[in-house]
Amino acid sequence: MKRWITTICILLLITIAVIWEQIYVNQTFQHLTEQIDALMITVEACEDDKVDTDENKTQIATIETYWLKHERVLCYLVKHTETFQISDAISYAKNFIDFGNKEEVMSALHKLVYLCKVHSYNMGTSLENII
Repeated sequence: MKRWITTICILLLITIAVIWEQIYVNQTFQHLTEQIDALMITVEACEDDKVDTDENKTQIATIETYWLKHERVLCYLVKHTETFQISDAISYAKNFIDFGNKEEVMSALHKLVYLCKVHSYNMGTSLENII
């Protein structure tokens, strides 16, 4: 009888952990994508080579801060190489905003949106991530 209770408790804890992981990953990437979309709208509104505005710099800094805060937790849940790709893309976007190159900024932001979608799917609940 004790084995059954222990087994049920362990399965219950694993289920709770998996549900929390899925919710955390989905919310993190959804919020990150929303922030990136907002930045894309403000960059689109800028003239060519005039994207180095204070508003854009503030938005990319907010995105970077949000990502760094959540990356620490995601590193426990997923492979580090996948989180580094997003960190690199944010750095590229930040540098291109500083250089004022609209095409490169938009390219980096599109890459970020793509990475968020791909990694949200890859980091979701799977047998590999559970084990």
